[in-house]
Amino acid sequence: MNLLRTCLTALVCVTMAGLPEDASAAGLARDYTLKLKTVSFRGTRNSCLEPTLLYEGIPLFTVNTTLLPTFTDAPLRNLPNGDQEGRVKAPFNGSLLNWGQNNFFFHVSTTGNGDYCTHSEDTVDLVSGDLSRRLFYITRNGQPFHGVAPLTMDLSEINPVLSRSIAELEDAVKAELYRLRQLSDQLDWARQQATQLEALQAELKQLLNRPLDSITSAELEALLARYSAVPSSVRSRLVQMLADLQASMDELRAEIDRINAIFRQHMQDLDGYVMPQPGGLDVHDPDTFEPDLGDDAVDEVEVPDVSQGDDFDETQDPYAAFAQQTLTELNKTLTNGVVTDRQGFQSMVRLWRFNQDVFERGLKSRVGVSLEEWGAFHSAQLDVLTFIRVFMGEGDWFHDSPVRENTKALVAYLEQRPESAAQAQALKNNLNLWYDDPPRTFEQKLVLDTLDALFGGYRSLEEGAASEDPSIFATLGNILEGAVVATKAVVGIGLGFTPAGDFIDLCEVVTGKELCNPWGDDLTVGERMLSGAGLVVGSGTFWRTVGTAVSAGAVLPIGKLSALLDNIKGLTKGEKEDLLVRLSEKAVTRVDGMTSDQILKLLNWSLKDADLNTLAKRLTGPQLIALSQFTMEAKFLARMSETTRDLVKQKGTAVKSLQSVYKRTADEVRAELVGKGFGRPVRDSSGNITGWLNQPFTRDGQEFWMHPDHSLVRITERTLDVPYPHLKKEITNLPGTYDISNVLVKVTDNNKIVPSTPGTDVKDVLVDWYCEVTSVSKQHIIDKEYELHDVMERIWAINTHLKL
Repeated sequence: MNLLRTCLTALVCVTMAGLPEDASAAGLARDYTLKLKTVSFRGTRNSCLEPTLLYEGIPLFTVNTTLLPTFTDAPLRNLPNGDQEGRVKAPFNGSLLNWGQNNFFFHVSTTGNGDYCTHSEDTVDLVSGDLSRRLFYITRNGQPFHGVAPLTMDLSEINPVLSRSIAELEDAVKAELYRLRQLSDQLDWARQQATQLEALQAELKQLLNRPLDSITSAELEALLARYSAVPSSVRSRLVQMLADLQASMDELRAEIDRINAIFRQHMQDLDGYVMPQPGGLDVHDPDTFEPDLGDDAVDEVEVPDVSQGDDFDETQDPYAAFAQQTLTELNKTLTNGVVTDRQGFQSMVRLWRFNQDVFERGLKSRVGVSLEEWGAFHSAQLDVLTFIRVFMGEGDWFHDSPVRENTKALVAYLEQRPESAAQAQALKNNLNLWYDDPPRTFEQKLVLDTLDALFGGYRSLEEGAASEDPSIFATLGNILEGAVVATKAVVGIGLGFTPAGDFIDLCEVVTGKELCNPWGDDLTVGERMLSGAGLVVGSGTFWRTVGTAVSAGAVLPIGKLSALLDNIKGLTKGEKEDLLVRLSEKAVTRVDGMTSDQILKLLNWSLKDADLNTLAKRLTGPQLIALSQFTMEAKFLARMSETTRDLVKQKGTAVKSLQSVYKRTADEVRAELVGKGFGRPVRDSSGNITGWLNQPFTRDGQEFWMHPDHSLVRITERTLDVPYPHLKKEITNLPGTYDISNVLVKVTDNNKIVPSTPGTDVKDVLVDWYCEVTSVSKQHIIDKEYELHDVMERIWAINTHLKL
């Protein structure tokens, strides 16, 4: 059984965080506290009651006509026998008390219709300093409790300062009257003063028999003016008493304001979701995305005028009448106890909330308002609030809303950001239209998953993502605008038809559904990564933080994207965008752990873009690098004759020692060749080499740089087959020769030995290696992917014709 909590029957209970729960600061009147201790016999009698407040600030007590907010006094205590003890308190200022008869009302029940299984003992004490009175001692066995405890209280206890001032004034008047009466038979002025003092006595008696809330400052000023000629011994006491009485009236007003502030917070929780949509929202289709229901679409409710200061008549209670009309209209939005017209419900609450503010301002503007009228106002307000809270809970969300707690937290977060507050209100308004609708459940999930990611995006700002990519601010704003449209579309035309731009892109990344359509194609990891890069390409931190906020299905693409962006963060935003376009959806998933320089070298120097994407179907980043670096050199050597193998391993030291020509100019390479002894041979008439010149032999547009150790380097401006300046590194059968018939092998940029010409050896070795590292059978390649042989030949050509 769910744990049940103590609360006023059908009471609207809301969290009162940050409100002043203690009564007014020390003043003339005493501060009092009603303290409730409840022991629920959970261990000894299987009571189902958990003795805690459902929400802070609920009124369990009424003093005369004033409802008192109640707060937790001590943590729930588990007793050794399994029973539980809860303590709550309702602090208030003594200015609420009558000088004489007072009534303390106590109302307690168990929520969730749990009274039938409640077995508890409740004690209520009235406490002020060292004074304590027991008001209630009850046991509940399967029923709620509603009762009243009358208590007569003297002014000397409630407000000792005012009581002393009154007593001192009375004593002064009596003493002066006694003196004057001794003289009155002989002096007319003595008789006149005695008559004035008797009149003062009568007025004071009448005044002090009235409740504080009925006395005005103007009355006190007028009284003081009428008796300006009384003897100084009396006037000084009169001035002090009236000052204390005025201070007591101010305390009463402050106490009413304190209680009003708490009950106002109950309603302020309802302010958020009833705000209108933000202006300027481009939804592209005004016929589809209509504005929210306005006030003119709400049935009229007659609003009473409470600004006039007529005496309050409980038989003609305007607040109760307005509350009843409001409840009637709210009931029209229900079907079988469920809110089906959610927009109408929210609009009606907006109207009610506005008028409650009007009522409160009207009451505060009047010179004097009785506690009875304030009590009627609060009681009527709670009647409506009670009804609303049957359907809405903390944070103003419908109880049956499918919206997640994390989404609610996102809305609350956005409401605190000035630049997004309006969109947050609209987002909440739209989300509050949702209900558990099976045909829409999958669409709702897509949107909620995307909103989780959006929350992560905003949190990335705290991690410094904007310093990596300042455009993130604008992107988040665009996604949020799209979220407002999408959340409305879920209850309208459908998410798949939503013109929501960046929000749809983020949804693709998070959910893997094309166009965020529940019936759309499933996107590959690479496609999801590219959608993400289209939103934010400048910050790995952004996506890493988003990755902590999403469900498991989105972790892989987002994790890969954040790692990739971290690895290429040295590039400009434009360079990153170009790089990702070249990688395409296959290769982008295969470059884990590779730096931007390694990736660009693959694309710009080692592989054609199309070939990279073909190979990336199965090869990882490190494997792609291994292929471009021809780490399978031993397989090539194994296919050569022993004579050739021995020669190329022993000779060609000079060409094998050259630095990488990647990103180097032809002149830089020529300088290195000269330094390592490359040039051309000098021959005698018999053709024998007699010396060497540090100059190349030039023929047909090529430079031939030879070396005595059989090394050969050819530099060519461009050819039909290789339309860019390039260099070939080779080892020849004889030193000082350059004709192709003497070339035994070629040497790659990282100085690996490969065959000198394309052919079976090149294709077979590279395809064999590919099959080994990917576990794909060679027969499958022959039968299904034979074009891979041509890819491998192109790789050989690119890596033996080195671009300058």
